[in-house]
Amino acid sequence: MAFYGKIDTFPVSIKSNNGVATTHTISKVNVDKEEIAI
Repeated sequence: MAFYGKIDTFPVSIKSNNGVATTHTISKVNVDKEEIAI
C-alpha cells in the first residue's frame, strides 16, 4: 500500500486582549491516498 502525505507548517500572529502579538505555529496536514497497491 502506497501512502502519500504532505505536512505544511506556518506561523500565525495572533493579537491577544492586552494588545501583545504572539506567534503560534499551526500545522496543517494534508493526506492524499491516490494510489493503493496490493
